Amino acid sequence: MSDITLLDMILEPGGIGILFQPIVEIIDDKKTIHSLECLARGPVGTNAEMPSVLFDYVRRKNEEVIVDQTCLTAAIRVIKDLSLPYDFSLNLHTRTLKEMPNFHSWFVEQIKRADISPNRLILELTAINDANIDSDELKENIERLRNAGVRIALDDFGVKQSNFMLIMELQPHLLWLDRQIVMGCGEDPKKLFVIETLQTFVNKIGACLIAKGVEEEADYQALREIGVNIMQGFLFAPPLAGDLLLETSYLQDCLV
Repeated sequence: MSDITLLDMILEPGGIGILFQPIVEIIDDKKTIHSLECLARGPVGTNAEMPSVLFDYVRRKNEEVIVDQTCLTAAIRVIKDLSLPYDFSLNLHTRTLKEMPNFHSWFVEQIKRADISPNRLILELTAINDANIDSDELKENIERLRNAGVRIALDDFGVKQSNFMLIMELQPHLLWLDRQIVMGCGEDPKKLFVIETLQTFVNKIGACLIAKGVEEEADYQALREIGVNIMQGFLFAPPLAGDLLLETSYLQDCLV
């Protein structure tokens, strides 16, 4: 299969599949669904069904913008069809906000057509770096999306380019704590101290911290003890197909 053929398969209708992984919030010791993260999967029968392969390929081809639009369109369509009463988190390359000055109007128009309220959606920015952040187009897009009611989240907090000036500049509503820090925190006092420090910072700026990669009960309990109340991981549920979400038991099981 040639690279061009794979890209064509990704971009054609139905080329991108969408799975959903619950994000769990603990309120008064009771687990609830905070939101559902939309996870893109590439064409069935190709290596690009694996997200790491899909987005590695997309970055090598420099096609983040058009593929982001394709993934978002697919996710919005499934969200509309499911008609579930939850909020949804959608991933977006930071580069798209830099290179597509009218992204905010395009996105708002897509969700308007689908009759989805902006305040039910979170845009999770990925592949963040200093070059992308130093962009008037990106900042304008974020400001207009925020004004429309869409919440902004930053991925991979605590690693890579997640410096504090970047956070102060973009003023996200949510920060995703990277799984590298989360996994094993129940047995690692140093990791737990870092998480607790970041949690204090996030609280001070009026944002929310989400711990991803929670797979062990020990990590869950340790996070709860330091006040982290929003989490995601296989301890609760793996990524699920939309039809499984319609079966009440699946979402209820992840809250046990």
